[in-house]
Amino acid sequence: MNKPSNAKGICRLAILAGVLATTPVLAAESADLDLRVKALEHELQSLKQQMNDTRQQSETAAMQSRGDTSLAKFQVGGYGTAGYTASDQAIDAFDPVAFNPIFEFQYGDDWLFAAELELEANEEGETETKLEFATATWLANDYMAIQVGKWLSPFGQFQDRLHPSWINKLPDAPVGYGEHGVLPLSEVGAQVRGGIPLGRSIINYVVGVGNGPKLGDQGATTVGLAADNNNNKSLTGRLGIIPVPNVEVGASFMNAKITGDDPAGTPCDAVGPGQACFATTGDYTLWGADVAITPGPLDLRGEYTHAQLKSINGRLAEGDNHTIVVPKTTWKIWYVQMAYQLRGLSESVWLDKWEPVVRYGEMKVDGYDGFAGDAQKRWDVGLNYLFTPTIIGKLAWEQRNYDDPATQDEKLLMMQLAFGF
Repeated sequence: MNKPSNAKGICRLAILAGVLATTPVLAAESADLDLRVKALEHELQSLKQQMNDTRQQSETAAMQSRGDTSLAKFQVGGYGTAGYTASDQAIDAFDPVAFNPIFEFQYGDDWLFAAELELEANEEGETETKLEFATATWLANDYMAIQVGKWLSPFGQFQDRLHPSWINKLPDAPVGYGEHGVLPLSEVGAQVRGGIPLGRSIINYVVGVGNGPKLGDQGATTVGLAADNNNNKSLTGRLGIIPVPNVEVGASFMNAKITGDDPAGTPCDAVGPGQACFATTGDYTLWGADVAITPGPLDLRGEYTHAQLKSINGRLAEGDNHTIVVPKTTWKIWYVQMAYQLRGLSESVWLDKWEPVVRYGEMKVDGYDGFAGDAQKRWDVGLNYLFTPTIIGKLAWEQRNYDDPATQDEKLLMMQLAFGF
């Protein structure tokens, strides 16, 4: 067997890094792609040595044919969060405590299963359990991994790589992101992802097919639906390029059709009393761009998303007893963020652990007024203290200026302790 090139090996490891981007065990040394690849180079060297040893290859193949358990590896990682939020428009409270264990099983060099659970104490003191993702991955070759199950949306960078609390630089997500946002969160289906060398650069790609979003009270909601109410599947993808180390530029898209749900035979308030309207199907399209510049202690990044939902009839929540006529609606969402860890500025070890952060974002909504309640401009200023690379204390001030004159602007003071393990 021929010896694999460094470019092929790095691309193979980039696939692994993308598959496990939210796993502290493998990503703890850095959140950016370049350092994740470096962290896995030792594994690459071991793989190359095995491939040069014909006898060892034969023994490994024989063990695989017998189902030898020595090729199986299992580990547990994850992260946890606790915090406190003070607001001038709401009651101050300790935030719900969350615990997110991540389970990983690897067989040989080509098969991987990973799953993340979220355990959270809600406002009633009950424990809520959610399946964040659960995927089976086959590393088909040095340039491609095939993944099935429930996976985090690859649209942009935040959800796929940055949303875990110990990686996110601020206590909350940018405007338009997160569980009550517009951006896709997860999908149930299949995807292909990988990396390809291009001279001294690397191109990474993801293309996925899934059940797609549904109509919700904020617009289209993609939360990893395990069922579909139409035969049209969503198509999501992202293409990224790393032209030089520590710089990545990406472009994303999503295309889907949404069929509204309706309680058959009930009136449609938007048409008139006593008149009935029934569910229809509308096109839902997104496109976006993202950039990340992460040399040394600097972390500078931004994302832009344009989303559009064509006119559709449907109810916005499962318990609604009427159907709504939703006109064509467009969302424009963007943010920029800069963080800088103060290491290397002096000989003080204490100063090295501080990291100031600033973020600005906007969400504009044009169309259905019912989706515009969260349209706003948002400023965040924060200061982090890194007790360890994966245990981070955060203090942040947030200003939300809502577009709706009837909604009071809000100021928040947030504190959070996040840890990865």
